[in-house]
Amino acid sequence: MKTTVKKTKSPESDFEKRYRDIYNTVSEAIYILNEEGVFIDVNRGAEIMYGYSREELIGMSPADVSAPGKNDLEQTAKFLAEAFNGKPSIFEFWGRRKNNEIFPKEVILNPGNYLGKKAIIATARDISERKKYEIELSKIQSRLALIFNNFPNMVLYESNGPNDFISENVVDMLGYPPYLFTQNVKFINSLVHPEYRKDLEPKILKWMEDCKSGNLKIEYPCRRADGEYIWIEDFLQKEISEDGKPYIIGMMTDISERKNQMEKLKEYAEELKNLNSSKDKFFSIIAHDLRSPFNGLLGFSTVLLEELSELTSEEIKEYAGYIHTSAKTVYNLVDNLLQWSRIQTGRIEYQPIKIDLYEEVFKAIELFSSNAITKRIKLINDIQPDVFVHADQNMLRSIMQNLISNGIKFTGHGGTIKISSKEKNERIEIEIADSGVGIETKDIAKLFRIDSQYSSLGTANEEGTGLGLILTKELVEKNRGQIWVKSTMKKGTSFFFTLPKWNK
Repeated sequence: MKTTVKKTKSPESDFEKRYRDIYNTVSEAIYILNEEGVFIDVNRGAEIMYGYSREELIGMSPADVSAPGKNDLEQTAKFLAEAFNGKPSIFEFWGRRKNNEIFPKEVILNPGNYLGKKAIIATARDISERKKYEIELSKIQSRLALIFNNFPNMVLYESNGPNDFISENVVDMLGYPPYLFTQNVKFINSLVHPEYRKDLEPKILKWMEDCKSGNLKIEYPCRRADGEYIWIEDFLQKEISEDGKPYIIGMMTDISERKNQMEKLKEYAEELKNLNSSKDKFFSIIAHDLRSPFNGLLGFSTVLLEELSELTSEEIKEYAGYIHTSAKTVYNLVDNLLQWSRIQTGRIEYQPIKIDLYEEVFKAIELFSSNAITKRIKLINDIQPDVFVHADQNMLRSIMQNLISNGIKFTGHGGTIKISSKEKNERIEIEIADSGVGIETKDIAKLFRIDSQYSSLGTANEEGTGLGLILTKELVEKNRGQIWVKSTMKKGTSFFFTLPKWNK
């Protein structure tokens, strides 16, 4: 039954016209479907494929153009729902043209957008010729497997049929002699990785029992004679012997290289995503976080410039203090940005040396003593003497400064920040514990992620960029360490990180 779709008329812009011209020049059929699986647009290729006009196809669904009894429409609906939610799929579908002629086609579903809304983009091509070829291929005698001896990555076999055989080049692919396969039809099953075998065996059995099912293509890791697993694509074709029993003609292909390339593509995609996130973060900080302190610098310096003669010495001192605070904020931000960019571009050198941890913490506490005094925060160096780490000194100082500064920012008046350490498995575990406001559990995961900026005001309304902790994580990992957080709301937060212990 055709579903009614509301159509609105509006003059097409030049861009829309060019878009549709290109859209219609594609030889393959293209369909745009909404969440309900209804066609909301099609190209010229779809009109040619089915014999319906664009206007007739819009509002139809795959069920309306399905060859009767040839498709699993529930499965088709499932594929459409998965595609709408982001999971692409590819499958075969038997269509029925306007003149009632039926034909096979290959359909690829992908998630997409259409006029600003989520949609399903379906492309299809008529595979009638391919189907004819597959039928002809099924009639080829098994002895043609000799041809495959010239293709070491492809093996042809017949299993459980009148002439069980496997091409000789199975030795090159898997390392086993052919007779092991022909004398025991289950031998090939025993080579499938156990985690895949438990799913494949019932799948193949169901396919064999289904008289309407066509060819079956499966992928699985297969164990070679040397114990190594390689990825196999197995194209199975069901045949019927003279006594009416089904058997399999299969073609195995080594697709290990293809799988490796796909994994590399996934890694590259993830790397590209991270690079884009880093770029977005960088520009966000420059555009937003630098603006606030510069506004302060410009505002207070303007007051001094224009009203200096009218201000008292106390007011001048107050404005100078504001300017100093803004300048310090800008300096710290730019310094963090420079360090972070150097790490991202590989321009920061890792030069580990023997470092006295007590002395390093003492210097960091001394640096922040005035900040702590202002908020009456007690800084405690609980590092024991003669604790030495193997780390880059400049990086360690940045780590300490960022974590202690962060602790002061989120600790209220009269609180404490304690720095301690302990040895664990040839590593030194350092803890910076504060009695501050704490961090909500849902926000802890955001602290070290470049793609989810997290920053909040301190107990004295101190501002931050959210970059300090991200930089700290990069520096800790550069020093072959790890960093993590434990926090309880209204009780405090502990940052832990590890560094290699200095060994003589």
